[in-house]
Amino acid sequence: MYKVAIMVGILMILTSCSGISSQIPYEPFTVEVIYLKVHVMPDKSKFPPGCRQWNNNGGCAAYTDIWVVGKMRSDGEVDISHEVLGHELAHVLRWQRNGRIANPDRK
Repeated sequence: MYKVAIMVGILMILTSCSGISSQIPYEPFTVEVIYLKVHVMPDKSKFPPGCRQWNNNGGCAAYTDIWVVGKMRSDGEVDISHEVLGHELAHVLRWQRNGRIANPDRK
């Protein structure tokens, strides 16, 4: 039973990563985001009004700004969700490249 659970876990990891690999060739490119700001807030109520009304994942993005919720740790550092930050960064990259980056809301 234990070996089956491990195999299922490995299969899940491999299949989730396989969606990212590209079978269609393309030329590499660089997305330059000038003056990108990441705002770390204690809660979503501190997000700009437009972000608060439709946001549900703990993050929000505008053209060169990202807002994420952070949680203070006992050692004084702030944890942020890498998944949320990556999701919002994908939005910014998409806007910078006029839609060349896939919309993270449509997987």
